[in-house]
Amino acid sequence: MQLPRQIELDQVAVFDRKKYLQICKKEKMQDVTVRLSFASQILLGSRHIFFDALISHICLRAALGDDFYTLSSKIPFANADQIIESKVPHPIKNMDGVMYSSVMEFYTSDGLVDPERDSKLITIYKRFDGLRSERIPTKKSKISVGSGLLRSYAMRIPAIVADHADVHVRCKPESLGLLLRHVTNIGKKYALGFGQVRSIEILNPIKKGIVHDGIALRPIPIEMCKHYTDMEIIPYKVPYWSRDNMRQCVPPGGQCELRSNYE
Repeated sequence: MQLPRQIELDQVAVFDRKKYLQICKKEKMQDVTVRLSFASQILLGSRHIFFDALISHICLRAALGDDFYTLSSKIPFANADQIIESKVPHPIKNMDGVMYSSVMEFYTSDGLVDPERDSKLITIYKRFDGLRSERIPTKKSKISVGSGLLRSYAMRIPAIVADHADVHVRCKPESLGLLLRHVTNIGKKYALGFGQVRSIEILNPIKKGIVHDGIALRPIPIEMCKHYTDMEIIPYKVPYWSRDNMRQCVPPGGQCELRSNYE
């Protein structure tokens, strides 16, 4: 792939698995920076947004088709890695379960955005609308809006405003570009229009690897490091919400030096 390359977004396009496999098979890994530009503010579920989790989601959805939507959202899918590898191989380098992809770095014209320092709480309201309530399959004469699936609520979620985000990744760039065509939004509450992606570019690398100038770009298990000064018990791989994936890691922004076989 000639870089830089603008990705033509087409979220409703059908994923061409045959074409993807042909390209993925012949492509080699290289370092690139992916830049995502935004049209709306981003709602955060945690202090980091993991790019490799987004790509894994797209790979699994492409591999399973409509069966993807019958999966539980609360229990890790045991065979996900094997299904992805056999049907839609992951384009990002994987070493001992660690994807060579940084967390998203958000920027405005004023510089780097710190999600912890610069986020602001916004309130999301959900109110029950009685219009067409006769279609709700219930035998009750009254509908509770204080509890249950139809409850009304107000939820406060941290939000950031960013012009774009950079992700530094070691991957097969053309294969990655085919997956990125299907990206619509980043972060939480995307159905309400938050985190809308305006454009995506694949650029020549601004930073290489998962450690740059001695700073970790993603969670890195301490056994991969020769030296480190920062450590937290945090998830290190997909799915990041699973407690089973918690390890002693150097967190993003922590100081460390990788062992030579992981550079």
